[in-house]
Amino acid sequence: MSKSHRRRTSVCVALALVAVSALASAGTASAAVTYHTVNGINYRDNGFWVSVQGCDGACPASVVIPDTVNSKAVESIDSFAFWISSYSSNDASALKSITIPASVSSIGTSAFQGSNVETVTFVANSDLQMIGSYAFSEATKLEGITVPKSVTEIGERAFYGSGLKTVTFEDASLLKRVENSAFTSALALKTITLPDSVNYLGTNTFAGDTSLESFTIPSSVTTIPTNTFKGNTSLGSITIPAGVTSIGVSAFQGAANLDLVTFLGNAPSVGTDAFTGVKARAKAYRAGNLTGFGNAGTLFHGLVVTGPPNNITVAKARNKIAKALITLTTSVTVPGAGKLTQVVTSKVGRKTTTWCTAKATPTTAGAYTLTCKITKAGRKALSKAAMKLTVTTSFTPTGGLKATKTQVAKLSRTR
Repeated sequence: MSKSHRRRTSVCVALALVAVSALASAGTASAAVTYHTVNGINYRDNGFWVSVQGCDGACPASVVIPDTVNSKAVESIDSFAFWISSYSSNDASALKSITIPASVSSIGTSAFQGSNVETVTFVANSDLQMIGSYAFSEATKLEGITVPKSVTEIGERAFYGSGLKTVTFEDASLLKRVENSAFTSALALKTITLPDSVNYLGTNTFAGDTSLESFTIPSSVTTIPTNTFKGNTSLGSITIPAGVTSIGVSAFQGAANLDLVTFLGNAPSVGTDAFTGVKARAKAYRAGNLTGFGNAGTLFHGLVVTGPPNNITVAKARNKIAKALITLTTSVTVPGAGKLTQVVTSKVGRKTTTWCTAKATPTTAGAYTLTCKITKAGRKALSKAAMKLTVTTSFTPTGGLKATKTQVAKLSRTR
């Protein structure tokens, strides 16, 4: 290569580098950070999207965050945006209500920690994915919240010490993880049903929730970690899904009213003091075919091993005969949650005919009504001859063995 050719090549390379540098500078300039204030709220525009920074001075009582600012989507609420503490310069004490647009995908760390917010409304079709650590921690005025179905993670201590009484999750929830202490010391929380999509619970998740009366562990959970329900003095019963293989140290320690633990699978490994301090003679209910619990009457980590009660009381079936329908109504008293089924049959010679089936799913002990309807074919048979019906009622308690009772209902021929 000639010297002149090499010089021309060097000049071209240099010009190309200058052009690239100029383009990079132009790109950086177009993405410059700007700040905006709309209706008393400060926003940060990073050139691509907008985040909420907090109030410009004292917050109003009600805030509605727009879905766009400066023609860009509002996608996040910054950490500490509405935080109230002795270390915070925010004046968010007057804020009572906030509406969050569908465009927001994350709520940052401590965004509403210690705030006086009472109502949090998520606009329909929310894209929220993450509720950050401490997001609503110590928000003692917040009594209820509906978590959008798009949320996949609730961060560490997100609702620690909050005033929550109820938590609702939208149908078809995508929630996977509930991190450490997410609902710890929510002293007013009475009931919460996590969606079945949840497969991870952190340690101390509900520890110290002294008002929590009922809780359904998601079927996808395999571990109940350390201190999960420690000190939950109002919790009377709990069902352990079949997929749970381990229960952590002190998981239910000090749950003083816990009287019934129903196991749907074989015995999990159990950590030290997992059931220390529960109600005296608390029971471990398990179906007879499950393994690892020992014999009935023995102790399983302090719980008395037994099968869930399946005794039922079945009232006499009452019948009502109409022109094209026969209705059989039966009241059945069950000892607890489970599945209740009734089948009505008749037999002529060797032939058995099933006329109708009724089902119910009791959630607590009490009386339930089963209504079985025999339609045209059965009504036609009764118009020709009397019928002798066998009414078979079965109850299978959750995690237990089926019990069956049978009665006969005689119907006179009715044209």
